[in-house]
Amino acid sequence: MSVLLAWPLPLAVLALDVHLAWVLVPMAVSGLALDLSIVFYETARQQHVPEHLIGRVSSIGLLGELVLVPVGYLLGGSMADRLGSAPVLRGCVAGLVGCTAALFAVRDIRTLTWRSEPEGHKAER
Repeated sequence: MSVLLAWPLPLAVLALDVHLAWVLVPMAVSGLALDLSIVFYETARQQHVPEHLIGRVSSIGLLGELVLVPVGYLLGGSMADRLGSAPVLRGCVAGLVGCTAALFAVRDIRTLTWRSEPEGHKAER
């Protein structure tokens, strides 16, 4: 989860209204952080979610991606028209950092460990 704290970096830089060149490095760091978080999430899901529940867990994640993200785009655009882009970008940064930090309050996330075998899989000897 800690790699996701780098995700809102480009939004923070864009809120400062700087030249495009100053946004490129934060974009690269953010993209790397997002890619790493996806790999870590998929690995943890395969290791900790029983095989018969992986479809259900995946569908909950897709609900957020396919339904809630477009709604967020619509709300963000209309808010930027009313308030300006910088306040909306700062609000998005605060929301992303706050939500990511809140996940650290979940004990099961903080104590998640690497497994050599998936959940429910017994080694054959």
